[in-house]
Amino acid sequence: MNSMLSRVRAAAQTMATSPQPATARTAIIDIGSNSVRLVVYDGPRRIPFILFNEKVMAGLGDSLARTGRIEEEPMERGLRAIGRFAHLCQDMKVAHIRCVATAAVRDATNGGEFIARAAAMGLTVELLTGAQEAIGAAMGVLSGIPGADGIVGDLGGGSLELARIRGGAVEQTISLPLGVLRLPEIRAKGPGALERRVKAMMEKAGWQPEPDLPFYLVGGSWRALARFDMQLTNFPLPVVHQYEMTAARAEKLTRIVSHVSRARLKSIPAMSGSRIPTLPNAAALLSVVVRQLRSSRLVVSAYGLREGLLYEDLPEDIRAHDPLLVSAEAEGEAQSRFRGHGDRIERWIAPLFPEDGPTCAASAVPPACLPMSVGAPIPIFAPSAGSRSRCTAIGSASWRRSGGCWRRRSTVILAAACPSRPASINSHHRKPCAMPRFGGSRSGWRSACRAVSKDHSPCRGWGVRATCSPCRCKRTTRNCLAKQSSGACGIWRRQWASNIA
Repeated sequence: MNSMLSRVRAAAQTMATSPQPATARTAIIDIGSNSVRLVVYDGPRRIPFILFNEKVMAGLGDSLARTGRIEEEPMERGLRAIGRFAHLCQDMKVAHIRCVATAAVRDATNGGEFIARAAAMGLTVELLTGAQEAIGAAMGVLSGIPGADGIVGDLGGGSLELARIRGGAVEQTISLPLGVLRLPEIRAKGPGALERRVKAMMEKAGWQPEPDLPFYLVGGSWRALARFDMQLTNFPLPVVHQYEMTAARAEKLTRIVSHVSRARLKSIPAMSGSRIPTLPNAAALLSVVVRQLRSSRLVVSAYGLREGLLYEDLPEDIRAHDPLLVSAEAEGEAQSRFRGHGDRIERWIAPLFPEDGPTCAASAVPPACLPMSVGAPIPIFAPSAGSRSRCTAIGSASWRRSGGCWRRRSTVILAAACPSRPASINSHHRKPCAMPRFGGSRSGWRSACRAVSKDHSPCRGWGVRATCSPCRCKRTTRNCLAKQSSGACGIWRRQWASNIA
């Protein structure tokens, strides 16, 4: 008894004195050609979460291509927006505010007037050069995808920035006046006009092309285009970060999006209505740029200029932290019932993965284990062999971080090890889902679908509820007399795992 009490006291002392990640609220006010946006970040410095996000469609660059100026009405909208944002930051006790302006203010003949009027309100606006904007977007991609190696393209309202990233550094950058607000005038000159303009601008800027590299998409218009493609392909997750498309897909989307009604586009989950008018031009530019760069594939990044500005300010030791581990640990520690529980789960589950090798197991298991003590349901890792990217949020990041080296048996074991955390990850779909399946026929293993509802029944994508066939109880998973919180009895789970492995 005394030894047990001493161990309890030691554990309590360790938890009381263990260091917590330093956090401070930081805000970025991004003054763009199309919108003015405030994003307030909180949480770990390496990968902070978004506490507040609001934008105002000021339209500073609406008339830039025609008059070269910011008209008075858009300027007033922009100034009112940043003034309100400053008050919001004060109420939210933001420790540091960084206010940056990009192409519209940079290229407008009266951009200096906007900066001066903002200064009179007490806000210092930092005017970014094209090179600084390209570096910021590239650093944002590196923040969210540390191993990224390719070309970053950041499409805004007034400009397009390209940056070559390799080995965690930015090597080459250019900024071109090819924002979505400028494209209609170029495309109005006839077929092929945009292609000729892009080619001429890239040659004049001295861009050195490197074929067969991935192209990382940054910017709201390209992310909206990716969401449209996710809807077309019935992609089962609402996670756009690291969504991939083939290079040839860009040209197909150019043709498809021009024939889709606005009502259909507005029905897409998370599709901003302000982005819909820009989709045809964004798709056309993407198709041209991909051809000029001869890219191998397209990868979407949810991290861009704003996250890059934060990442640039970090010391090297914090930059070196793995973003997935930091975010998983922060989530687990903030909401878990028992601190340090994720580390214990990791040590306990490690012997299950001897065939994966130490490097693979070390890279992929911890992110899935760290949030395991969170009381609320969380998604679990359950990709199929034929669709490795179709997994839940943490699982998807775990798979990519491991380099895809997990074997199929290991993925099933890890999925089966998390039965008490079902989550309705497919609840946003309005039609039957296209979740990956581990094998077998559609009628045989319906409950392998991880998109279970709150009452633990399979989602409607399976048509009918599954029969708990392994234990032969002739009941559905909803009515299984011996069911656990996973939706079926332990016999069913064990038989399912052994059959699939």
